[in-house]
Amino acid sequence: MSGPDRKRSAPVETRGEGLEEVSGKGARALIASADERAAEGLSRLLRALGWTPIVAECDDAALRAVERSQPTVVIARFEKQELTLAERLRSLYPLMPVVAVLPKPNFDQAAMAYEAGATVCIGDPVTEPALRGALRRAERRLRQVAAERVESLRLVDSARALNASLLFSDIYPLTLDTMMRETGSNAAVGIFADAERGVLGLRAMRGMSAEMAEHLAHRLTPMLEGRLSSNARPIDDTIDPDLWTSLSDVLKGEIDEPPRLLLVPVPRASRGREASTSPNIGAVLLLRHAPAAPFSQDLRERAAFLAVQAGIAVQNGALYAAAEERAYLDPLTGLYNTRYLYATLEQEITRSTRYGHELSVLFLDLDHFKLVNDRHNHLVGSAVLVETAHLIERKIRQVDGAVRYGGDEFVIILIETTHAGALNVAERIRESVGEHVFQEAAGLSIRVTCSIGVASLPVHGKQARELIEAADLAMYRAKSQRNLVRSASD
Repeated sequence: MSGPDRKRSAPVETRGEGLEEVSGKGARALIASADERAAEGLSRLLRALGWTPIVAECDDAALRAVERSQPTVVIARFEKQELTLAERLRSLYPLMPVVAVLPKPNFDQAAMAYEAGATVCIGDPVTEPALRGALRRAERRLRQVAAERVESLRLVDSARALNASLLFSDIYPLTLDTMMRETGSNAAVGIFADAERGVLGLRAMRGMSAEMAEHLAHRLTPMLEGRLSSNARPIDDTIDPDLWTSLSDVLKGEIDEPPRLLLVPVPRASRGREASTSPNIGAVLLLRHAPAAPFSQDLRERAAFLAVQAGIAVQNGALYAAAEERAYLDPLTGLYNTRYLYATLEQEITRSTRYGHELSVLFLDLDHFKLVNDRHNHLVGSAVLVETAHLIERKIRQVDGAVRYGGDEFVIILIETTHAGALNVAERIRESVGEHVFQEAAGLSIRVTCSIGVASLPVHGKQARELIEAADLAMYRAKSQRNLVRSASD
């Protein structure tokens, strides 16, 4: 705090708790004046108002005194119209109020002082009422600057929280929460592009029913893909009345009076020349319940700032998801690896058990694959494995999962698939592999067959390892004849 008990280590430019000291009560005021008599007069006035004066005779001494004593305000007499001190104070201590005492307080001189960094200007000689008024104006300015700084720091904290999020399940709702808090909104809808396909859709909502959020997203999505796709600034009813007519019609069923609306585009974070042509990655619709004042310019700027941070967070989330995806992929075939297999299969078993769905697992092994490596080489063998992976992917659905288990072994997870259905899929894969001519484009003609075992939930196991082992054992029974599909029930 200010006064004799204040710690000198507290940096001047971050103080906000000493504001009450502008009215005196022992707070320090630094007088920068080369005129000893004038400085003494100012000191008497300050003591009468309850202040503790500190006197410095030159600019360098004043700056040292500010650093050493950390006064609440600086009162600088500019006898020769030298404004260097005000400029240096503004540079080093931007929150420090400076009362400029001007020998000839005309308009030009005051303008120069304010431009140099003065907070308040008063004429010389200084009277007690004039000094009291100047200190009060300095106090108001200091409070205003401190409040602005608190808001800026809060925005920075919100931006940091957004940028620290890497999961889309956290980024989308956090974006809505921070924008609502910073703009005083009561509800919000977040429409973002899907990370994989870029399709816009409802990702998060606050303060409204899911049905209403879906209606708003359905009405907004075509606009965001069309005429609003390149818009970079927040839009309210004064900028685009047609948009609000359309949205107000949707809101009539749930909100009695039309709310204040603000549509905030979320720009796609990109670099270089892409930045000017890349479309938005989505938008957030903010609603303030009536009666409410329109969104001010300051609130629109806050929302726009947070939208940029959200765009960066979404990009970081996409990079994280891609990195995580790579950690689950087999580098040779591009199929999933065993790490993915056990994590996903356990989740699918839990889901299937909860909803009463069936689930099946295929275990595939290429027959006599060692001969391919022996007769050709391991590079050709690797190419055969890649072609096998492509054949498998073409025979299963997008919701299913194909895994390279190791070597020439593959596991396929068939979601919501009966045992009979899984046997049919296995048979189609077996036929596809057996009919395919491998490495034909390289001038070779390699034929390979496969053996496949099939196990299903819950008949052949209720845990991931049980199902995989059951399918593996069925595959080994098929190996006795090769080029065959066997059920775990056989």
